[in-house]
Amino acid sequence: MVSENSEQAPQVPEVHESVLEQGKKNRPCENCGKLFSPNRRHVKRQRFCSGTCWQAAYRGRGRARAADSRYILKRRKAMLCLSCKKPLLSNEHVDCPACRRKNLEREKRRYLSRKISRHCVRCGGQKTFEETVLCAECKRTARRYYDKIRKMVLQHYGGKCACPPCKETNSNFFTMDHVNNDGAAHRKSKSDNPTRIYAYLKRNNYPGGFQILCYNCNLGRAQNGGICPHVSSKSPV
Repeated sequence: MVSENSEQAPQVPEVHESVLEQGKKNRPCENCGKLFSPNRRHVKRQRFCSGTCWQAAYRGRGRARAADSRYILKRRKAMLCLSCKKPLLSNEHVDCPACRRKNLEREKRRYLSRKISRHCVRCGGQKTFEETVLCAECKRTARRYYDKIRKMVLQHYGGKCACPPCKETNSNFFTMDHVNNDGAAHRKSKSDNPTRIYAYLKRNNYPGGFQILCYNCNLGRAQNGGICPHVSSKSPV
C-alpha cells in the first residue's frame, strides 16, 4: 500500500534508440569525419573518435610541429620515411610516396566532411553561413602567414622591380615572374604545388629562374612578346 506522502515519479516518454544515437553523435572526427559522441569528461577537448584516428592525425602533425626533434632528425639523416621507416629514394620529401598518398587522401576526406557539415576545414570549429570554408580566426592566421612568407621571398629576390627603368618601390604592386616565360608549364606541372608561388619558393630554398616585377611590367612582358615596354616597345601590327 502506497503512503499518501510518497510522490509519484514523473513518466518519461519513450524515445526511439536511433533518435538518441543521433542526438549523441553530434561532433565530427577531425581525422575520418565520422560523427561520434565525445567522452563525458572530455567534451570540450575531444576531437577524435578513437585512438587510431588520434595517432593517424598526430603522426602527420608531429612532423610539422616538431621538425627539429631527435626522432625526426634521426630518420631524416638516415633517409627513412617518418611514417613507415622505409628508405627514401630522394631527400626532397620526408615520407615515401605510399604514405604521402595516404596522408593526402585522409586530408581530402577530412576537408570534405568538414565542408559538408559547415565546419571550418582547418580547425573544425563552428562558422557562420556567410563565411567561406575557413572561420574568421583561421582566415586571419592564414593571411598573417601569407604576408610573412611573401615578405621573406621578396627580400631574398632583391625587394625591388627587376626592370631597370621602373621606379616602383611599393611592395604591394610586386609579383613573382618566371624569367624564361615558362609560368604556364610550371603551373600545369603536378610537382610540389607550384600554384602557391611564395610557399613553393621558400620550400625549395629560393631556386633560380624567378624575379620580382611590378604588375605593370609583368603584364607588359606578356603583351609585348616577353620584353617589358619600358625597355623596348614592339612595333604595332
